[in-house]
Amino acid sequence: MTIQHDRNFDDLFDRFESKIYETVKGEWRLRLLKEDLARFVAASPMTVWDAGCGQGQISLWLAEHAHQLTLCDLSEKMLNTAKTHFEQANIKATFYHESAQSLAKQLPQFDLVLCHAVLEWLSEPLASLKTIMDKVRPGGYLSLLFYNRNAMVYSNVLKGGWRLPPYLMIVTLVKVIN
Repeated sequence: MTIQHDRNFDDLFDRFESKIYETVKGEWRLRLLKEDLARFVAASPMTVWDAGCGQGQISLWLAEHAHQLTLCDLSEKMLNTAKTHFEQANIKATFYHESAQSLAKQLPQFDLVLCHAVLEWLSEPLASLKTIMDKVRPGGYLSLLFYNRNAMVYSNVLKGGWRLPPYLMIVTLVKVIN
């Protein structure tokens, strides 16, 4: 599947909210991310960029633990929801209605960069990943989560299933050493 343009989810906002974020699957996704990122909660305050923040759940959780957050999303509806969550929690952050790869040119490096479920929706995922990774300071971390349809299809074939729905997401945390 080749994507011609980066995917903006404004038209699917309601569906995402009801079919992903408000489901057991969505709860587990957030729970697993928090488990993987737990080491940063108790860390000294860090600068964090959420490159494609969606509704900002993970960013808000990190901000509640004194980390300084910068968030961006191509979807205005997603970004406005994230802003609302931060306002309701009385927590400040910086928000940009822009794609991560175009915003990156203006940003400094960060201690932690979150790139969760973004790459699979970009027209140039590898170039965008390089641009995003360049914003991780030396010794900092990149938290990368992506939907890997090919891995699930391959796994299903090995198990004798040819048309099972793919739901696999890959979560990885990379320490950048420069």
